[in-house]
Parts: sequence; structure tokens; C-alpha cells
Amino acid sequence: MEVDAFLQNACKPEDNLLGHKMLDGMNSGSHLELSKWSFECFKLHDEKELLDIGCGGGMNVKKMLELLPEATVYGIDYSSASVQRSLEVNHDEVESGRAIIKEADIRALPFDDEMFDAITAFETIYFWDRVEKGLQETYRVLKNGGRFMVSCDANDPKKAEQWTKKIQGMTAYYPEEVKALLVKTGFIDVEVFISGDRMCIIGTKSNN
Repeated sequence: MEVDAFLQNACKPEDNLLGHKMLDGMNSGSHLELSKWSFECFKLHDEKELLDIGCGGGMNVKKMLELLPEATVYGIDYSSASVQRSLEVNHDEVESGRAIIKEADIRALPFDDEMFDAITAFETIYFWDRVEKGLQETYRVLKNGGRFMVSCDANDPKKAEQWTKKIQGMTAYYPEEVKALLVKTGFIDVEVFISGDRMCIIGTKSNN
């Protein structure tokens, strides 16, 4: 497998020139279009506590803060460069306490049970080590009746195969696979939205 040094930063941006270029790209271009479309599928209402898993460059944290002026939005990433960029992008909200950004691992989220009304995961699930454990942790920290969204821009099998050959640690997941994983974790009312290469999968934590 020929790993692409720049693209490898999609998995975990490093604190160097290539890593910062990747974070720039995350905050612009196709990522913004994916985000816009995803929030049309995943409509927010009056949620008060939200979490963005794999917050990258911090733009989706910023978007949720704009959509919900009374909310507190948390972001986590296992890349220290991503955490730093997210802190910079959301500087004023961090200062006011409305944005809380932490370096953390999806396999052991540093949050209490049933803490969040909504959780998002943009362009990140295919980099999760032990995806089922990550989904169990997501389910744990989500409130009963809360919603979780997985949003990805790699729904084309041929393109996904090309990406996985270039990025070490990347696993391609397709809509029905993600739906099955969410159902296995315990999510109900799982919805699947597809637009071209984009997919948005939304599940709800049962009140039972």
C-alpha cells in the first residue's frame, strides 16, 4: 500500500505543514457542502448540550453554536493539532464557556452517561479504531431520546477503495453497514439519507 503523506493527515492531522493544510481543507470546500447538506437532514431544534466527535478544524462546532445560540457545544479529537485549530476557530465561544474542546479518544469518552442531547460525527467514523466500541461510548454519553448523526462523503465503493489504499487505518463503510452498526449498538428509528457520494445516517437512543 502506497500511503500518501498529505492524505494521511485526514486520519490524524499532525502539527506540521501538511497537517495544517489538511485542517485548512477541512474548514472549506467539500467539507462545508457536506456539513450544510447534513444539517438539512439532521435538523436541530432546542438541544442544549451537543458533542462533535472528531471535530477536526472546528467548523461544525461553530455551525452548531450559530444554529443554537443557547447551547453548549463540545468537540473532541485525538489529534492535538485539530484540537488547537478548533480552539482557535471557536476562540470567543471557548472564552465564554459555550464551546469546550478536548483531546480525547472515541473508545473512552471523558463524559458522564446520558450527557448530550445530540452527537455528530463528520468524516470520522472510518478512522475509528474498534468502531463498535466507539459507537457504544457514543450511545453511553447520549441522553435517552437523543440523536446521533454519522456524516460521510465516501459512498462510492470505487472511490472509497482508492482512499483506503492511500490512507493507513481507514476503513470504508457504506450506508447499510453504518445503519446495521447503529442498530446493533441499540439505536432505533435509524434513517438513511443519500445524495451522490454523501451519506447521512441518523439514529435515536431508545427511551427504554
